[in-house]
Amino acid sequence: MVQSYIHNQGVCHRDLKPENILLDAAGVLKISDFGLSAVFKLKESGKTRSLTERCGSLPYVAPEVRDHLLNRIDRLMN
Repeated sequence: MVQSYIHNQGVCHRDLKPENILLDAAGVLKISDFGLSAVFKLKESGKTRSLTERCGSLPYVAPEVRDHLLNRIDRLMN
């Protein structure tokens, strides 16, 4: 529900992981650390843009993104 809300606001968090999901004293979920977030849709016009930059915390990224990053690092090191 929280992720749907921020997406409806045109924002993508891009680093959602257990450490960034908090509970307040009333037991309400809160999402923290929007440092890597990006606006993908403007509310006024509805204009959207694709987010192509790979980012996030390596242990939590999708396997295909992780593999791509690790392959790039391996090529740079060799």
